[in-house]
Amino acid sequence: MKISSPFASWYSRLSEPEYQRLLGEMYWRYAISIGVVLALSGVAYGAWEFFAPSSDALPAAIEKSPPSIDRDELKRVVESLEEREQRFGEIVGE
Repeated sequence: MKISSPFASWYSRLSEPEYQRLLGEMYWRYAISIGVVLALSGVAYGAWEFFAPSSDALPAAIEKSPPSIDRDELKRVVESLEEREQRFGEIVGE
């Protein structure tokens, strides 16, 4: 018993030249459309990156405030700088 289906008849005719040409046209249209989509995606990404605001152009209100330093920490920094200056003076011979 032979079962016939539209796919079986379509598959058996694939070896004929007119169907191979149809398959080739479908392949190239698919390949070209994928290439065009990739090219347009690259152009869109480049434009997005080119026109994106840089970090230098951010408004002053958005910028972060500098970290606050308490008096004790500031005093320690000044003392360490004075010690450094004294050591430098000893090395140089002042």
